[in-house]
Amino acid sequence: MFKIILTILFALSISEINAITAINVQFSDQGYWYAKALNSDPDLPNEACSWACMDSMELKSKAALDFFQNKLPKDSPELNKLKFWAYFCGKALEIPESEKVQLQKDAKLIESTLQKHVELFESIKKFWGITANTPVYVFPSKVSDKQKMANAFFVTNFGDEHGISSVLLTCLPHFGEKMSFEDYMGIIAHEFSHSMCSANNKACVATGFKTLEDRIAELPSKNATVASWCLDETMAVVLGNGIFCEKLSGKRPEFKGSESCEPAGLAAAVYDLVLKYFDSSRSIDDDFLKEFLRIFDELYPKAYIDPNVCLTHVSLIIPNNLNEHEVFSDISQQFHPFEFSCERFDELNEKTIKEISQSNSTLLIIFEDESQLENIAHFIPDFDKIKPIDIVHENKRTYIFLKTDKDHSFQERLKELMTAKF
Repeated sequence: MFKIILTILFALSISEINAITAINVQFSDQGYWYAKALNSDPDLPNEACSWACMDSMELKSKAALDFFQNKLPKDSPELNKLKFWAYFCGKALEIPESEKVQLQKDAKLIESTLQKHVELFESIKKFWGITANTPVYVFPSKVSDKQKMANAFFVTNFGDEHGISSVLLTCLPHFGEKMSFEDYMGIIAHEFSHSMCSANNKACVATGFKTLEDRIAELPSKNATVASWCLDETMAVVLGNGIFCEKLSGKRPEFKGSESCEPAGLAAAVYDLVLKYFDSSRSIDDDFLKEFLRIFDELYPKAYIDPNVCLTHVSLIIPNNLNEHEVFSDISQQFHPFEFSCERFDELNEKTIKEISQSNSTLLIIFEDESQLENIAHFIPDFDKIKPIDIVHENKRTYIFLKTDKDHSFQERLKELMTAKF
């Protein structure tokens, strides 16, 4: 199985203590190299960057913080799982001393600057219904001079009702270099929002409540499922890159490029709704979720069958002659999925078929012959088998069927899907 994941109707009170956000910015070799790899640094091979992505899925507990703080013993089982770290150690990669010194200085300045605005972090927590203490650990790195792309990453959070620790990585210009003060702080606040959304989800699961995404998905709209996928990222953009920056600069931001979210324009459309809750210290609730979906429906009435939207969460079933990584690369270049999993027809078993059938992600089926569909016929809907491409929406789930043959490859069908009108 090939899988990559690239985030309550009342204010969820995790604890009644006086909540404190403590900002800790620390330089470490681990944070430096993992941030670069997750940012697809051009000096690192693609395979190594993929390993770093897989490693980040392994680091989902306090071990993540211990690792980035260089506190794990060399014989730790957690270290043995990390492929990119093994690559790093084998290559004996070194950080230029001047850059290390600068990043250590950056860490102190970033920490003191963020701490001055801790009340904004508290407001983000309140929006997500989180009231526990929240130590935040940020590990900075420097974006390569060979690329323009700069990113930050929410790695994990862990804890209990008394505290939730967040682990974040940044791969940005040096503090104050080529990026405004507000933008730099906003990027970190963006990742913090992801952490608090994750904390809300964990608390809901632990207490038997449905998550915010589940609540949206249950609302009466064909778009309910795809809209639910956009909540986490859209809120991170609005809260972090938007409201946080506005509170610092006094200027309302203009969302451009990737900051506009997928689908484009959603962050700007829900900005006033989020700001209303933020300024009044209200936590996300049922009224908010309904209004979020109403705005989504108004902007994108057919998002549920628009590949540019419904393929943000996708499960694939492919013939044996296709390469999983190449398929992922082809789809990612056009549709930018947040969550992606892939299975081959020949490798389907009872467990994987059950997982696929119970998922709410868009199911993209690439097949050459109808006989390949026999094992999944019990849960896929009827579709037009004459058409080379057909999209069916049933029970709030979208199914896309691409039929290939000797004259029409997967890549050709994918290009047709990009421009198809449904």
